[in-house]
Amino acid sequence: MTELCNGIWQPDMLAALSLIPTWCWLLAGVAALLLARRLRLRRWLVALAVVWMAFAVWCVEECRSLFRSMWSHVVSAPSMELHALRLRVVSLNCADGSLRTARDALSVTPDILLFQESPGRDDLEQLATELFGASHGVLWSSDTSIVARWPIQRMEVKDHFVIGSIQPPGGPEIVVVSLRLAPPIVRYDLWNPACWREQTAKRQQHENQIGQLCELLRGELRGIQVVGGDFNAAQHDRSTTRLRPFARDTFDVAGRGWGNTVLNSIPVLRFDQIWASGHFQPIATWAVRSEHSDHRMVVCDLVLPAR
Repeated sequence: MTELCNGIWQPDMLAALSLIPTWCWLLAGVAALLLARRLRLRRWLVALAVVWMAFAVWCVEECRSLFRSMWSHVVSAPSMELHALRLRVVSLNCADGSLRTARDALSVTPDILLFQESPGRDDLEQLATELFGASHGVLWSSDTSIVARWPIQRMEVKDHFVIGSIQPPGGPEIVVVSLRLAPPIVRYDLWNPACWREQTAKRQQHENQIGQLCELLRGELRGIQVVGGDFNAAQHDRSTTRLRPFARDTFDVAGRGWGNTVLNSIPVLRFDQIWASGHFQPIATWAVRSEHSDHRMVVCDLVLPAR
């Protein structure tokens, strides 16, 4: 649903509008309703109310995720299978690259940790030992890293992502990606043509970076996949189009509460995301306020039904 509103209708030339949260447009709807009420335009009032309610349901994911969180979630049959694999994946942009910040993720007892602006290799080894003991996996790069409960086989390391594979005991091989796309351009001077040009170029840069990842995912790394990290773009941005044949945004499927992650103190956009291939059943995805980062962390519970 949201992809229809936020993905298809996003030509690159309008990329400058993508950093305006979709829910902000509801303010225009409220203003229109108040004006219609003040002018006693009853027919217009009803029509506008229907239109803006439909917009909220179809295009504003925060409305759906908040509503979804009000209802207890009933786990469907595949997740109840005795031999189903249950995973908790956490993604956190550490901002300052410190071990102190990375430890924020320990409180949610993850199985797989995806870090961006990562701490150093030695710090991650220490963190993995604290969390998982002697048997663990660490795949490190200077920006993106992966820490897991199980050993990790290194598959690819690029400037903006790392890829490794894990194989839980008795389970299948899972390809895991931690990514951080190029930092966004935060400017809202829409009257300036330079703003539109720079935002268009940034969108195209993100599309190229995701395209590089997708070339690997459709080739030798195809299979069961988890992709997460800092996309440095709003949720459902058009730059993620190439990724959609391989995985789906788990928050769009099973998001709970206010899922936005930037900034940590005032989260207005969901830069940090976890995607999973269709092999997985997303049970719940939510954002957790961090203590030391300027991003909130994303927590995702996944179930891989037994084959």
